[in-house]
Amino acid sequence: MKRVGLVLLLLAASLPLLVTAQQSGPATLEGLIITDKQAIDEWSKTTQGQGPLDPSTPLETQFLLSLTPTERMGAFRFKQRCIICHGRQMSLAANTWGPILTKKNVEGREELVRKQIMEGSPRMPAFKYALQPAEVEAIVQYLKKVDTVPM
Repeated sequence: MKRVGLVLLLLAASLPLLVTAQQSGPATLEGLIITDKQAIDEWSKTTQGQGPLDPSTPLETQFLLSLTPTERMGAFRFKQRCIICHGRQMSLAANTWGPILTKKNVEGREELVRKQIMEGSPRMPAFKYALQPAEVEAIVQYLKKVDTVPM
């Protein structure tokens, strides 16, 4: 019986902390980013093998760290919403379902790309209800930094 009372007391004491933690506001990526070069190299080797890494590859750790917070959020949203159709598929042939999106085909057409993301097309869903305008802008800013095909 004493254990039950102790558990209830601990639960009651921790409840305000749980409520406060949930109400702290929107989460950002900045608090989750590790910038220690040695830790990054160790993590990359552990997760991606011992071979040399290409730091210019989109979504590679060094490339992501070179981005501004807005561009980094764009990379996150791109991987979350776009890469399934606009990145290389898991096959031997280099193929995509949608056009490859890199700096080459986004620069100078930013407004058209924003409209396409928001409104969609017969072959692409619209994201006007799924993404905020600031998130669309972040995706465009990220794509303007991408030189190679995202994987």
